[in-house]
Order: sequence, then C-alpha cells, then structure tokens
Amino acid sequence: WPFVLIYYRIEIKPPTISAKCWTIMDGKTGQLIYSRKENRKREIASLTKMMNLLCVIKLLEEYRIDPKNTYLEVSKLASSMKGTSAKLRSGDILSVWDLLHGLMLPSGNDAAWALAESFGKFIYLRSEEYQEKCRDSKASACKNPLKYFLRFMNKTAQELGMTHTNYANPHGLVNPFNVSTAGDQATLSYHLMKWEMAREIVNTQVYSCEIEMPGNKVRKATWENTNKLLGKEGWGG
Repeated sequence: WPFVLIYYRIEIKPPTISAKCWTIMDGKTGQLIYSRKENRKREIASLTKMMNLLCVIKLLEEYRIDPKNTYLEVSKLASSMKGTSAKLRSGDILSVWDLLHGLMLPSGNDAAWALAESFGKFIYLRSEEYQEKCRDSKASACKNPLKYFLRFMNKTAQELGMTHTNYANPHGLVNPFNVSTAGDQATLSYHLMKWEMAREIVNTQVYSCEIEMPGNKVRKATWENTNKLLGKEGWGG
C-alpha cells in the first residue's frame, strides 16, 4: 500500500530573557541553540569558580591525588577574602573534597583562594622551572603560587576554545581583566559537566564536614547550595 510521511519541524522559541548576553546550549552535544551577544566580553564574577573547579579536578587526575584523603591548610590571606564565603579561618585544615564543596555550594571566595594557592604550589613543584632550580641548587619555596594556578586556568580555557576569556583571579571578585562571554561560559559548562566529580558536587544541596583547627580543636561546617533550583525536575547543577 502506498503511504505518505509528513515531517513537521517544530521550532521552540526561547523565553523572554532580561540578560544582556546569554546562550542556550544542548548539554549533551555542545550545540548552540539560541544566543544573544554570546561573544561580548563581560566581567564574570563567581562564574570564575567553574574554571577553578575544572582545573582542580584535572590536576587531581594528573597528579593522582585522592581529594578525600588529601588535606590542605587555609592561609591567612585565603581566610581574609571578602564577598561570598565558606567562613574559613586561618589555620583551618580540611580535605580537598571538602574545599571543593566550600567553593561551589556557598560560592566561597576563601575556598577558591585556598585551592588556587595549594594547587599553584603543586604545579610549581612539578614544573621545569623548579627542576632547573633544583639542578642549580637554587630551589626555593614558591613565592607566588597563584601565578601558576592562573596560568593553568588560562591554558585550560585556550584548550577548550574559550577564545574570548581571560582569568585574572581564582574567585571572580571585581577585576576588569577577569572577563569572558556567554558563549565561552556555555562551552566551559558543557565540558565541566562531563566530569562525574563535578556533577556530584554541583548537584549537592547541603554538605557538612568537620574542620580541624589550631590547638587540636574541631568544628562542624555546613554549606547550603545557593542554587535554589536543585531538586526540581530537569535541574542537575
């Protein structure tokens, strides 16, 4: 029997969006669906922390570090960060896993700095620069670990094709040189959500941990995710 197939192309238009620059991307394919001024550079504030998270995850894999059994100490400088905070104190000791939750759930600028400092030192100690100094007996402590972490953040951005992005700090506090675009941030989100560790962290609504303090004291910290859409159908971070 003869038959006819009729195909209908249904176009779904985006909702009204008040943002000056925005992008809608297919999270499974990375395909751009809709956008407005997606290549316009803007300061990105705490979206910076997405790249911080991705870089730490990549370094954990590269250096074969167990985030749940590797502990870092929070510096005085890290604890002094202004803005959104995980309420960390100088001398606090907690695992990388805990710090990553302090980074992403309450959007902790202190956690962002602590991670950047510590992993910046890891990068330096494994660098050719440090190895060369060791051969010349001129090796010294890393005086500016943040420089090495920021360099890694920008290198990662280039590798992902984020051509309109520059990171000038690890947390997103006001800085005219800490810029990106809606298109680049969509690209970053697409790649970040490929990592199981990232998905687990950003999909956590509430996280609690114990923090070691100077004097053999311990306190409990609880962080609630600022993303109020979690738990609703269709939202995963």
